[in-house]
Amino acid sequence: MLATRQAPIASLLFLSGAALSSAHGSAPMPYIYGGEDAQPGDWPWVALITSVDPADSGSGPTVSAFSCSGVLIDDDHVLTAAHCFFNGANEQATEVYIAYNRVARPDTLDDYDTRAQTIYIHEQYNEFSGSDFRNDIAIIRLTHAANLSSYPQLASTADISTLEGLEGDERLNSTTALGWGDTGDTAGVTAGTLQQVMLDYVRSSDCHDKWGNTFTFDMMICADGTNPARDTCGGDSGGPLLTGDQDNPVIVGLTSFGSAVACGQPGNPGVYTNVAYYAQTTSWIDDVRNGLITPRPPRSGPPQTPRVGSSGGGGAAGLGLLWLLPLLAARRQSRRASRSAR
Repeated sequence: MLATRQAPIASLLFLSGAALSSAHGSAPMPYIYGGEDAQPGDWPWVALITSVDPADSGSGPTVSAFSCSGVLIDDDHVLTAAHCFFNGANEQATEVYIAYNRVARPDTLDDYDTRAQTIYIHEQYNEFSGSDFRNDIAIIRLTHAANLSSYPQLASTADISTLEGLEGDERLNSTTALGWGDTGDTAGVTAGTLQQVMLDYVRSSDCHDKWGNTFTFDMMICADGTNPARDTCGGDSGGPLLTGDQDNPVIVGLTSFGSAVACGQPGNPGVYTNVAYYAQTTSWIDDVRNGLITPRPPRSGPPQTPRVGSSGGGGAAGLGLLWLLPLLAARRQSRRASRSAR
């Protein structure tokens, strides 16, 4: 069994409210902005990833944690964002829990489905940089297989070319984003239900105009929503951006970063890791799945300016990072037993 931690996770207060208030100067915004609750059975392969903060001492009756989203790509592997495994001091988490095939957030860590056996963070991802957000991708190898009936496909470069070629209204609602996070209805309280939202694809040239050199062609793609405003934000990090239909979904992106002004701001597209670059342009995803890559060990480096609220380069004036860091627990969850794996 998983280590027993029976205080309700849903009752935890997260630092999302404080982070958003400092960045926005206003009340917290919803994490999937303008979206809706997912329905049971719709997205069984969407994962909730909760990591025990590596700064947690391991002593006493409490534990702190932070959460992100992800997507299962086969029985044994979850695709997510690299930044999801680092706390505010850039320390890497190693005790990671995964839940899937549900739309309601688990009450305790004991209710999660499995744990991470191995975490593969892209070897060129730089957690110590305040301005380099390339290679924001990671894969979790699960301790126990998920054994779902099907999984979404990984995008090809042809899929991205198709999106880039859409004209005008064809780009509207051409993608769907999924993720876990704060609804924003009450400051800093985590949502209990998986969220979904349809977004408009933003051509890479237009995204580069907004983000300048912070946006890297090929490695990143963009999406947003207007009339009404729609977006991903905070706790959605690592969650999938999809095309196709519900029976044949294709993962084109992973939520990575966006505006520090506010979520859902017109003209400020969210930025996603381009899955096709790592699935086809390079073979990184398959290399991990086939055991050809050795997981990199946790590493240390110089202190950096916090990513939240930092400015983008080039034409990105007024833009910054809002959801690059995962949510940090402000109220600690009770621990009633050891950290033994199930």
